[in-house]
Amino acid sequence: MDTNKGAPAGAQNKGQNHSLFEQPRKAASGIVYSGAVAAMLIFSLVYAVTLALVAQALGMTTAQLQQTQACRYISYLVSDAAFLAVIAAFVKIYKEGPKQFGFCAFRPRYAVLALLLAFGTLFSLNWVNTGLAALLERFGYTVPAADLPSLEGAGFFGVLLVVALLPAFFEETLLRGIVLSGIKDCGTVAVCLLSGLLFAVLHMNPVQTVYQFICGCLFALIAVRSGSVIPSMIAHFANNAVILLDAKFLFFTNLSGTPLYILCALSAAALLAVLAWLAFFDKSNARKKEGAVKPFLVPAAVGLAVGALVWAVNLASGFGG
Repeated sequence: MDTNKGAPAGAQNKGQNHSLFEQPRKAASGIVYSGAVAAMLIFSLVYAVTLALVAQALGMTTAQLQQTQACRYISYLVSDAAFLAVIAAFVKIYKEGPKQFGFCAFRPRYAVLALLLAFGTLFSLNWVNTGLAALLERFGYTVPAADLPSLEGAGFFGVLLVVALLPAFFEETLLRGIVLSGIKDCGTVAVCLLSGLLFAVLHMNPVQTVYQFICGCLFALIAVRSGSVIPSMIAHFANNAVILLDAKFLFFTNLSGTPLYILCALSAAALLAVLAWLAFFDKSNARKKEGAVKPFLVPAAVGLAVGALVWAVNLASGFGG
């Protein structure tokens, strides 16, 4: 994940250059993020309009059409299609290959650490989501239900593809791949915190904001340490996949008492162990702050502002209905 390789002449990030135009690769990361937010909203709008027109033509309500299996699948693919368009545009315009933004070999131990990270975050931090949801509900908030396609039979594998695998691939390619490779000289701590913020805002989900921020930070840390985006994809996919497995089999939802406490304790121990190792013992690709954040934040501010606005609208709509 070399920030300089493949960049046009003069694009190399230098600590003393703070201008947007003196650090075009860093600015490109900000543009990519804002582009992803914009593309996601545009694709969602096009899908909503198309859905309304098709429903009218079929003599159905939009709500009825949305409940069909085909539309449930498509609704999950809209964001992926938007991210694919942005990634493809970046590759075409900036002439970077996958290896330059993180698709490279890594030590096998990082795959194990990625799985432990997913196990650690999912079970020991599940209370973050449930606790925040409970708090909001006390003030009249209605937590939106996830309209998953059918998990019955072979349908589970289709859901695994569109809800777990594809989002992990595209979101990690975008955030821990293209974006992170342009801002690594901001320092490991800053990069992880920025990545958490970008990840949380991109999802625009009030209930999951804190959990997604933490996951974004941790995914960035393992991407930095491994020098590859693939371990963060493994962690992201594993997280999504276990949630789907629980939705189908309810192995975690139905857990209570001592077994639940043991699982959460083991999960917390795994999370703390992996975090301690990556933060304090594994110094691979460690970077001190060398470059300015501003060349990234200026173009990324549009995406952050729009994402935050949609987040606020989603929060308000939860109280309104």
